[in-house]
Amino acid sequence: MKDWYVNAIRTRSHERAKRSTGMKSLKWFATMLIVAVMSLLVAGCGSGGGDDPKPVPKVAKIVSLSPESVVVGGAAFTLTIEGKNFKPACVVKFDDTVRADAVVVDSSTITIPVTAADIATVGEKEISVDGATKTFVVKAKPWVTAVTAGGQEMVKAVDGLLYVAYANDNKTFLCRFDANGDKVAIADKTDVLVATSQGVNYPHGIFVPSGEYAYVVSVRAWDESAIAGFGEGFLQKINLATGEVTEEIIMLGGEFTGFTADNAGGAIYIAFAFHGQLGEHKTAVVGIRVTDAAVIFEQGWEESPRIHSVAVDATSLYFGGTVTNGSGCQQRMYVRKVEKHSGAFQWESQVNAVDANMESDSMYYQALVIDSTTDALYFSGVIGYTADVFRGAVFRIDASSADGTFAWGYVNEPGFLDLSFSLMVVDNGDLYGWDGENNTVRINPDNPPVFPWRMPDTHPGALHAADGILYMPYTAGKILLISKEGQVLN
Repeated sequence: MKDWYVNAIRTRSHERAKRSTGMKSLKWFATMLIVAVMSLLVAGCGSGGGDDPKPVPKVAKIVSLSPESVVVGGAAFTLTIEGKNFKPACVVKFDDTVRADAVVVDSSTITIPVTAADIATVGEKEISVDGATKTFVVKAKPWVTAVTAGGQEMVKAVDGLLYVAYANDNKTFLCRFDANGDKVAIADKTDVLVATSQGVNYPHGIFVPSGEYAYVVSVRAWDESAIAGFGEGFLQKINLATGEVTEEIIMLGGEFTGFTADNAGGAIYIAFAFHGQLGEHKTAVVGIRVTDAAVIFEQGWEESPRIHSVAVDATSLYFGGTVTNGSGCQQRMYVRKVEKHSGAFQWESQVNAVDANMESDSMYYQALVIDSTTDALYFSGVIGYTADVFRGAVFRIDASSADGTFAWGYVNEPGFLDLSFSLMVVDNGDLYGWDGENNTVRINPDNPPVFPWRMPDTHPGALHAADGILYMPYTAGKILLISKEGQVLN
């Protein structure tokens, strides 16, 4: 009995000992688990086994430049860059050239000694500090033909000079500018008198295929009361070495409506209308070889269609205009493509095909240009032009297509003409225009309602674009140079 009791006591004591040992193990496990979790939390905060957090770097920023621009050919000066977070060892560049002579005054100011050589050419110069950039502009001198000049026609020639034919005091003159805006004399004259008469003279086109001769097409009205663009048409040939001018009559009693030059073919193409009795006219397109004034192309139409613009590429001619009904109303706009030498018809593309809901009883054609880099034809006009309803429109056609396929067409809401470009020019894929709201704009060729920039209240009368610069006649005989980004360079 005693042995049994003792054994029972021993058994219970052993079980209590095991339970006590199990509780200690559980407490130890729980403690270790808490320690592990705390270690992970601490490590995640950066004070344990994890990486220390890296501070966010302060990025350089340029706020302003002083001065923001200078005129080309000026003296040396100090350019001051104001900004934020400039480091003592930052990399400073002027026009993509590292400037070791730049001085970091403090974290917000840097100075660069700019030399005369740095501003010897016109253009936009990029200023950068550790990748942060701002544009500094070297502007050309004011380009002025004559303070009372009008009717400028321009072209940049292969010799790098800009040739300008302009009207002044009922005479037509020719001058040329270098890249800095200085006039370059022709023989011993800065302005060569090209044409004069008792009436009004206006240039309507200029062509400079080489550095030997310039060719100007002008219309000579019979008296000062005549409307500009009506009268006799002449082709003037100017010897650029001697200044000698010779001329050939190319049109008698007509209205000039379109002009384009074929550099590769050495020819110009002119659209005009002969006027007879009231309401009677004949539309014609004539191609003239400039070296000898020989006619190499001619097509004419009675009454309709009416040609407003001409464009040319390596193999074809493109006519833009309107087809009229019997009452003279300009019914629909179209573009016609013909073979350049034979005149053989290739296709005609009409605006009506873009949108059947367009008011087709009244359309007015404005401008036509071709981009040789993309084979795109752009043309514009006014649709539904009545006493109280009108819409600006612009279209694009694939010039190389078999049938004049429209790539797109955009028509504005009634009453808006900012898509109606009476002037358009193209330069290596960049499209510019002057619209019915008096804006000179750069046009997005893939989305024409989007304008990267626009200049309001302009009345250029002519535009020319070459090598990334738009040339635009302005007031008082000035010609503005505008960069692709919309920056005036003079």
